[in-house]
Amino acid sequence: MEFTNVQNEYAWVIEVLESCLTESQISTSEKLFRQFIRKWKNEIPDERKEKLNDNFGKLVKIKTFELRKNYESTSSNNCVGTK
Repeated sequence: MEFTNVQNEYAWVIEVLESCLTESQISTSEKLFRQFIRKWKNEIPDERKEKLNDNFGKLVKIKTFELRKNYESTSSNNCVGTK
């Protein structure tokens, strides 16, 4: 198994997710992750794939929450008449 290649590519997919600035970009990173899983499907054991899926899903939720939180705080700061 090309473990180092798999590990490096997964780290890159995570970096892409972490660099997202919009929900559209997050959606694209999810597609990238699915492509990563397809590419290495014969090299990664099923249990490991499940863990990677779970971990990535949690990271997506966290990133989405952070973006929405930042958007809401930015939006409320730009409202006319707010103190």
